[in-house]
Amino acid sequence: MKYPAIAMIFIAVIFVVGCSDEDSTATTAKDSAESLVQKLLVAPELPIAIKGLAFELGGKCAIDTINSPQAGEVISISRTDVINVDGWAFDDKHGDVPPVVVLQLAKGEDRYHALLSRHGGRDDLIQSFGKPELGEAGYSGTVDISSLPAGLYEILIIQRGDRKNMVCSTYRKLALND
Repeated sequence: MKYPAIAMIFIAVIFVVGCSDEDSTATTAKDSAESLVQKLLVAPELPIAIKGLAFELGGKCAIDTINSPQAGEVISISRTDVINVDGWAFDDKHGDVPPVVVLQLAKGEDRYHALLSRHGGRDDLIQSFGKPELGEAGYSGTVDISSLPAGLYEILIIQRGDRKNMVCSTYRKLALND
């Protein structure tokens, strides 16, 4: 296994979250664990949730913010930063919201991935597209990018759905600076 420390930390986090007796402690531990796991899973390997699946280009997606709103095609940040990603994605052909969302940063032949969390509260999508189910199309995550080489990355969103699996371009780029 290429990342034995990551696997051991992941197992320890799952054990702590699963063994807590107090609801409030469990919720806090779970929130902390999700944040920790997302930071640790930024890697060239595909997350297990999408490994081995076939994907096609498609879907609708957007990056609303990476750390703070930045206009334009290129979002520039220091690669020593942790990025807080927020946006939306859905299957526009079927009008549904695939449950699994993965951030992909692509630079040449290199690909880096981070599993993101789904969230609701996207009334703007309901109004824009006229579909109530799109209120749940939001995603977010905190991603440690400090191990990535500096450079310009294409930002893609991968969605695993019940009907099809898609790779969607955000038409944005992330410039990681030293």
